[in-house]
Amino acid sequence: MALDLCALAFIAAIILLARPITVYLYLLGTKIPRTERTLVAFTGPRGVVLVAVAGLFGERLVALGIADGAMMAPLAFGLVAVTVVLHGFTLTPLARALGLWVGMHPVF
Repeated sequence: MALDLCALAFIAAIILLARPITVYLYLLGTKIPRTERTLVAFTGPRGVVLVAVAGLFGERLVALGIADGAMMAPLAFGLVAVTVVLHGFTLTPLARALGLWVGMHPVF
């Protein structure tokens, strides 16, 4: 409940802009097909390490007098939670739309 509309916009910007741009730049010049790059860009990494590190750094920032540091852990948790739910519901339809899903098994 600590997250407001700005926090949700931040999470959306990471999911829709920062991660895909990073993945596309990182895979630039590789032989990985565009469809597979798109799938990886959309379902980029997420995890508990992000939440743990954000919690640690957030506490340290608060101790240094930076009040917004308290938002790091909720933002990180929100990012992980949103991506897990979002990708859980959209991964198969996206893979099908990109032609990377045949029957019950992914092509890649």
